[in-house]
Amino acid sequence: MKLRSLLFCLLLILGAAGLVYGQGGDVGSIVGTVTDPTGAAVANAKVQVTNIATNITKEITTSDSGNFTVPYLRPGVYQVTVEAAGFDKSVVDNISLVVAQERRVDVPLKVGAVTTQVEVSAGALALDTDSAAVSQVVSKTQVQELPLNGRNFLNLLFITAGAVQTVGEQGQMRQGAGNAISINGGRPESNNYTLDGLANTDTALNTPAVILSQDAIQEFKVQSETYSAEFGFSANQVNLVSRSGGNDIHGSVFYFGRNDALDAITIVPNPLPGQAQPVKAELRQNQFGFVASGPVYIPKLFDGRSKTFWLVNYEGWRIKNGTNIGATVPGLTELNGDFSSLNLPAYGTAGCTTNLSNNLPCLPVDPQTGQPFSVTYTAPGTPVGSWVRRETEWGRNPAANPPTS
Repeated sequence: MKLRSLLFCLLLILGAAGLVYGQGGDVGSIVGTVTDPTGAAVANAKVQVTNIATNITKEITTSDSGNFTVPYLRPGVYQVTVEAAGFDKSVVDNISLVVAQERRVDVPLKVGAVTTQVEVSAGALALDTDSAAVSQVVSKTQVQELPLNGRNFLNLLFITAGAVQTVGEQGQMRQGAGNAISINGGRPESNNYTLDGLANTDTALNTPAVILSQDAIQEFKVQSETYSAEFGFSANQVNLVSRSGGNDIHGSVFYFGRNDALDAITIVPNPLPGQAQPVKAELRQNQFGFVASGPVYIPKLFDGRSKTFWLVNYEGWRIKNGTNIGATVPGLTELNGDFSSLNLPAYGTAGCTTNLSNNLPCLPVDPQTGQPFSVTYTAPGTPVGSWVRRETEWGRNPAANPPTS
């Protein structure tokens, strides 16, 4: 009995969460006008809007002017059914609703009996004639099928108009969260991120506070001008919507890997004498996980089909990223001004001119005299060309005082 009560409380919480979910800027609405064959408005017509994936239906009646509005709809594919006395039942299928969209679906009715049904298929593309916002949607297909290095959805911003990567501290101070992104010339700090209608902006760097797995994202919209006041602040809005479950059980696993064994070697085009070609840095990047969804169903206790759904997503990230640091250390002869071992042409010669044209060095010279540095070893503190040696016996004799200048 206790187990049944516990499960009932859990389902009650899930149901309440489902009712509260989607009250922000991530949800959309379907609006329209119902008319008769003469174009006159049909009042008190019954309008049903059904989510194809979840089979959840919302019902409303038209106003005296024949208008209807069905708000708080999650992105997805919908069906609109209109019934009125003295008219054929009209069904409009394949209505695609994206994040934060107000989709207009006007329904003309034909005179007849309600038992007769007229089916109409909505177009895949539709203008947002009921919204003045300037926006662009990155669809579910683009999110799931476009390849992403690192599987970070922020890289998909660059397929929208006006988004470019610029110089900023975001990528350096928060690895894996994306670099500084400017949208339509705005500062990277002017981007506001929302997730399922809730604020999702790290206020320190203006990057997403929570970065979902690519497989857990339904779609997102970039809004840059004249958007609704509900978004509150910032010049650009990145409105992200997570996926949700449906009546059918779905699942998938994924793996993304990178390895330096598959990487090319970076060739130095004009190496210095004795300079070795670089060695590939170690790279082992592995990203793996799964996503599964379906209806909540507990045999003999609760059937959540068309009511309550679940989705689980996990992504693991294991990375080992090595770095090769190369440096040429001068020997004792170079420290004393003798650069002859480098086999470089003297400054001012034809060979030096050729080297400079090929972005190669020449023998260094004293900037004050224009002559090569002396190759004779000198005692500590003695000038060598324009350089004054700071070397003392302090390094070999701890009792000696360090140089003061």
